[in-house]
Amino acid sequence: MSSHKKQRALDKKRRLRRLPQKLRRSSFLPADAAIIHDPPGMAKMSEVLLDFVEPYMESAATEEELRKLLTLASAAWNAALLPPTEREKIVRETEETLPAEVRHDYRAILEPLIERKQEHFAENRRGILNFELTMGPTGPYLRVMSTLEA
Repeated sequence: MSSHKKQRALDKKRRLRRLPQKLRRSSFLPADAAIIHDPPGMAKMSEVLLDFVEPYMESAATEEELRKLLTLASAAWNAALLPPTEREKIVRETEETLPAEVRHDYRAILEPLIERKQEHFAENRRGILNFELTMGPTGPYLRVMSTLEA
């Protein structure tokens, strides 16, 4: 194994060890929450999320643009898991936190993403809790924290 691959493996192990403490510091997880890495038989949500945004990837030329796309895609994914009335309420509340000049663009991107989730990923009922994006020499490296089922 090359020294680069060894270093990546060590870095991954280090990040995985720190993840439970990082998550517990945030207020959304209970102290007794079980954290399962790569549940057997389940698709990796990092791969699913990248497949989900694939038609939009050409518009994300920089790391910051990709991060924004993934954030918006995560919001759309989770909104699609809600019943329509709850979804509209959450979308509206989120929209109201944005500057007025970007609200139309927000809706114009969010709504097709919600439709894409429902049409192509309907069987996946896992909610996206968080993601971590790093850029490497071969492109983006994405880690996604999700629920087991919504």
